[in-house]
Amino acid sequence: MLIHVILEHKSRSDRWAPLQALRYVTAVLEHWHREHPDEPALPLVLPIVVHHGNAAWHGPRNTLDLFALDRLPPELRAPWTELLPRLGYLLIDLPTMT
Repeated sequence: MLIHVILEHKSRSDRWAPLQALRYVTAVLEHWHREHPDEPALPLVLPIVVHHGNAAWHGPRNTLDLFALDRLPPELRAPWTELLPRLGYLLIDLPTMT
């Protein structure tokens, strides 16, 4: 089984890190699909953010957190949540580690 690992390092929390991770994952998958058009499934891609700033990470951890779902009426949040891209990343938050 093929697994792609994407490493991104950050020196401070970044609100848009999930969107950046989504772009990287999409680029890997599009490239892989161009090279393997007859494959029936995509490979796994693991985005990892390594944070080495002075304080703990406080940015969003998922693309879903970037959408203004709280501005929708409550009855519309669940249907929209199912349709929006949801990509998280593994965070290695060095300032919180001993």
